[in-house]
Amino acid sequence: MKITEAGQFARQMAMAAVNQPESAASPGFGSTLTQMVKEVNRLQAQADQAGPRLIYTAAAAAAILALVLLVMISSRTDYAVLFSNLTQEDAGAIIGKLKAQKVPYQVDGGGTSIMVPKSQVYDLRLSLASEGLPQGGGVGFELFDKQTLGTTEFVQRLNFQRALQGELARTICRFPEIAEARVHIVTPKDSLFVEDQEEPSAAVVLKLRPGRTLSQAQLDGIINLVASSVEGLSPGQVTVVDMTGKILSKPQDALGAGRLTNAQIEYQQQVESALKAKVQSMLDKILGPN
Repeated sequence: MKITEAGQFARQMAMAAVNQPESAASPGFGSTLTQMVKEVNRLQAQADQAGPRLIYTAAAAAAILALVLLVMISSRTDYAVLFSNLTQEDAGAIIGKLKAQKVPYQVDGGGTSIMVPKSQVYDLRLSLASEGLPQGGGVGFELFDKQTLGTTEFVQRLNFQRALQGELARTICRFPEIAEARVHIVTPKDSLFVEDQEEPSAAVVLKLRPGRTLSQAQLDGIINLVASSVEGLSPGQVTVVDMTGKILSKPQDALGAGRLTNAQIEYQQQVESALKAKVQSMLDKILGPN
């Protein structure tokens, strides 16, 4: 039975009881029934209004929710990559510039990628490039922009070596296969006697991008680039390794046999490992394990 029908039935029963003679009921019973009729009428009116009210409330809530979602979607900022594969130094410097300009940003890739609002990507790249960012690891010849008077010759030579190493690292990072590079140059002191003069040497440490390798021609290009940038440095005195410690190219030996190729280096390492294992096996048989 519906609420309205129940209310009408209760009201009819109450009215019938009220219209009975007073002897049929206890004193004051009629007034009590009259109050009951009024209460039933009130409850029925509330029940009749409850349906439309709930509908209106739900519709209003849905409209408010839709408005809030629309505002959130319209105000959401789309981010795009500003720079990726950054060193910690470059990432820190770029974030400092963005904070100074009050530009919102997000950091991704473990701190190696920085994202900014998509509409500001190109303007920020040009602005940061004019300030020499990102540097690509290490300092370059901009180190001499802050040169002070009274700098000793030793400090000047040291700064020149640091700047040269940084510039070479930046150039090497231009290779699409290379994510990071460091160059270390060793320049011996000048000797009074030519026969006692030692040759300079250099080491290049590379961090390759995942799944990428360097060809022998690219390695030769890196080696000759470094050798041509340092006075007195021959290509045979340049060593190239990766971040795992694997030798990609090493200097020529004392016999002047020339620089070994990757395949030759790997074969040499395999032979050395096999000989080491064979000797260890012979010693284990004679002296016992360990």
